[in-house]
Amino acid sequence: MSNTVVINNPVESLKMVQLGRLHGNLFVYQFNTEGLEPKRKSWQYQKYLANTFHPASREAYERFLGVFKEKRWGVLVGEPGSGRETAAIALHTSCGLQVHQVQFGQDNDNPDETPHRLLGRTKPIPGAGYIVDLSTMNSVDEQVIHAIRVLWQKLEGYDAALIVITPPGMYDSAFPEVPVFRVDRPPAIDVLAKHLKHFPDAEGIEALARWAQVKTLMAKASPADAVRMANVGFLAFSARDTQESMGAWINEAIGIYSDWKAELDRWFDEHKGGPEAAWNRIVLVSVATFEGLDSEKILRAADTLAPMLGVEKGDAGGLTGLGVEPTLRLVGAERGEDGRVRFTKPEYATAVLDYVWSQLPRIHEELLAWTDAIAADHPKECLDAVSSAWIGLALRRNDPELTIRLLNEWVDGKAPRKAAARLAAEVASWPDFGSKMRRKLYEWSRKPKTDEHAAVVAMACAIYSRDDVVSALFRLKWLAQADSVKAREAALDALEEIADDTRGFFDVVRTIVDDWNRPGVPDERRNIAHRFVIGCLARTKDGIPELLLRVESTSGELRDRTVRHVADMWRSVLGQRGDEATLEAVGPWVAYLLESEAGCELVTRILVEAVTGTAQVPGVVEANGRTIVLGQMIIEWCDRHGVDRGTRPVYELLMRLFTTNEPVRSREG
Repeated sequence: MSNTVVINNPVESLKMVQLGRLHGNLFVYQFNTEGLEPKRKSWQYQKYLANTFHPASREAYERFLGVFKEKRWGVLVGEPGSGRETAAIALHTSCGLQVHQVQFGQDNDNPDETPHRLLGRTKPIPGAGYIVDLSTMNSVDEQVIHAIRVLWQKLEGYDAALIVITPPGMYDSAFPEVPVFRVDRPPAIDVLAKHLKHFPDAEGIEALARWAQVKTLMAKASPADAVRMANVGFLAFSARDTQESMGAWINEAIGIYSDWKAELDRWFDEHKGGPEAAWNRIVLVSVATFEGLDSEKILRAADTLAPMLGVEKGDAGGLTGLGVEPTLRLVGAERGEDGRVRFTKPEYATAVLDYVWSQLPRIHEELLAWTDAIAADHPKECLDAVSSAWIGLALRRNDPELTIRLLNEWVDGKAPRKAAARLAAEVASWPDFGSKMRRKLYEWSRKPKTDEHAAVVAMACAIYSRDDVVSALFRLKWLAQADSVKAREAALDALEEIADDTRGFFDVVRTIVDDWNRPGVPDERRNIAHRFVIGCLARTKDGIPELLLRVESTSGELRDRTVRHVADMWRSVLGQRGDEATLEAVGPWVAYLLESEAGCELVTRILVEAVTGTAQVPGVVEANGRTIVLGQMIIEWCDRHGVDRGTRPVYELLMRLFTTNEPVRSREG
């Protein structure tokens, strides 16, 4: 991923992950993370952080890195804002490990789960670098300390590592046997210079760190402030006139970094009073929301907002109005050669939205209703823009409740279901900021207000499962046992969509087989689990079971793992009495057995493994029961379709099935 492309696109930047915390109006853009259980950061994001990490003492950091590479665990002690998390990520990256963060209090699975239980169920993953941040907790008891030690013991034997983050003097002495590194805050000017080096296509931008006024600003700045200065500087540098002096773009960057509020105060003061001034304000808000779209879409959006605020529509571009260009100039925007509208000042759009939301609180409800109208009646390009703009507004204000209000407006209003689901999924996938959205989806999954709410939850879970599959499946679990038939069907559809993805397939199968399709589970959820498994087993492509195609498309350890999961799916349905649905699932497998000599061994291997016992489900009685059910299903299918049971592939399969448990029988008896 190119740093230049990401940072040069403010709309996309708003979708990036927050760094640490939001301080006032400060908002720092970074690369996206993938949230799994535990939260997994993308490799591109890790490398970016590792490459731009600037320790206060490089020598001390390198010494600790040498110890950490040998010990594979350590404690990082530092004040908030010192770069503790970035240091941990850099350490793991230096060892070639992918970062996984154990998040406390994010209702990643059960919202009421205690920290030590969350640590207890954290799975060791080869090649993972775990981060446990104790500074996010109000208190840490002995159970948590013990759980961290147990996690480390579980990681031994894996190519993995563990870092604990803690504030000074709190929990750093809780692990006396662990190497400790103190993370001190580096000078902001050094952080700025390091980040500027990562704009290789911006020759000359390094002058920003040498500018006297910038040095003065950075003297009291935090590392996060320095990152923001680097991003702002790049935006101003990219938009500069190459003929203008160096000081011009640097001064503009300083102005953007400092604040646009004074300029907006002047603009709003100049545009107050009658309908014409009100229309100009509406155009300003529309450009801020839809910057980068063409003028027709922006002015149509303004036309939609005007009557909601009791303002008469202006006539920009009409017979009597000012025209498009003069109207845009009034709000500080212009139309480029590509026809798309942009403000002349970098980052001005976000400043406008922040200003309007904070200074004009009496129109909040109208603005939220406007987003619903946009979602319902305007092109998808407008929908994506308004969603990004409002999520960005909420992020900068650190106001997750705003995203909940937006979701409620869309679900109860006219916005398409898919739009509401995408909104919920995008917010829910953020590790910290998305916790309240995940809580809302959890509440709706436990007790859907309507079938529409249930459908939105299901679709949102299917989307954000790519980031946090455990969280998504936990919510679908409740939806699958809802009173409403439509809610349960929505959960089934979501399961099937998640399982289409290779990574999601394994997680769904394990959840279904181990937790959903067993005695003691509510009948509604167990029925959904059974239907999901049967549907997967019966589904074909060109007459071949899709699960066989999935197996055949893999190799090595992944192939063996896929075979085990498919066998477990068969085992889960064969433990019950055979029915017509099971018979329909058996059919394509027997048909493929008859048609493909090359596929005989694979089909036989999976079905034999399905009927035999496992470490979790041992014993001859259960295995014999599964064998009888499967044997009866095969014979029944052959009889219905006029297939001789003595046909060699069928006969050999039946013989393997009925003799496979003989060694077990002799051992047990």
